[in-house]
Amino acid sequence: MRRTWLIGVAFAWALGGAALAAAVLATAASATPAPAASGPVPLTQPQPVYPPAADKAGIVGKVNARLDVDQAGRVTQVDLIEEDPAGFGFGEAATAALKSWTFEPNRPGRTFVTLEFRPAEGREAHSVDRLPTPPKVLRKVPPKYPSRAATLGVNGVAVVVVQIAEDGTLTDARVTDELPPDYGFAAAALTAARQWAFAPGYAGLFTIHFKFTTGRHDGRVNWYDLAPAPEPILRVDPVPPPQAVANDRHGYVRLALTIDGVGRVSGVKIIQERPEDYGFGDAAKAAVEQWRFDPASRGTYRMKLTIAPP
Repeated sequence: MRRTWLIGVAFAWALGGAALAAAVLATAASATPAPAASGPVPLTQPQPVYPPAADKAGIVGKVNARLDVDQAGRVTQVDLIEEDPAGFGFGEAATAALKSWTFEPNRPGRTFVTLEFRPAEGREAHSVDRLPTPPKVLRKVPPKYPSRAATLGVNGVAVVVVQIAEDGTLTDARVTDELPPDYGFAAAALTAARQWAFAPGYAGLFTIHFKFTTGRHDGRVNWYDLAPAPEPILRVDPVPPPQAVANDRHGYVRLALTIDGVGRVSGVKIIQERPEDYGFGDAAKAAVEQWRFDPASRGTYRMKLTIAPP
């Protein structure tokens, strides 16, 4: 059974202020990225193993990563920029494969790679963002509010994907996201989800969005209350912030954007930027404010952007 990995590779290597980049898109079986004029050039690209849980459920995934390549053409470091969704092992599978890639000797530097995972051709593919909520729940157990978040007055949300059998049994539960991270929302949501009971006859994959609210408004937009943004008619790429370029840092931004009646972006709110203090949020906002959409798309949406230095 053939599974597909779409590999997009952007090569970047700075020397004396010069930077070069190139990108391609191909299946893993025939991936031969166009080499940059300088910097790492791949020789071998072993395919990642599709994570068993994701493969069984037909979950699609994406991983953005940065590779450091030494003088001998060996990968010395793999840094994950983005793993979407989390919880299914895409990051681990990508990291294991990328560590075994080899490159032409004497061309050290850094390479940015995108790996997209999809089930075998002919099988149904599921995006976590578009899974329905459970149609009939017999018992709902609310999550316990994490003590640190409650003390600090932090509101949050955690997304749990559950697999339900024909008899209503919960056979699997995985946290695929939490906002904001590091406050304990994911663990609390997973503990609660495992205690839910479902009616028979509704087998499949479903998502549960657990919302944590202290009753105090902390200024956060509930990102998951918004629909994913449509494709823009005009797109302007973010300019990597100077400090990020100087320190060779990548960034990850979540934002909410509002589209007006003529397709212009009338408002942008940064929900999360990682790492902070590099200006990735400002760079994303400046770019997205120039985007144009179909006027019929009027409304407020959610979006994720990855920003990498040239």
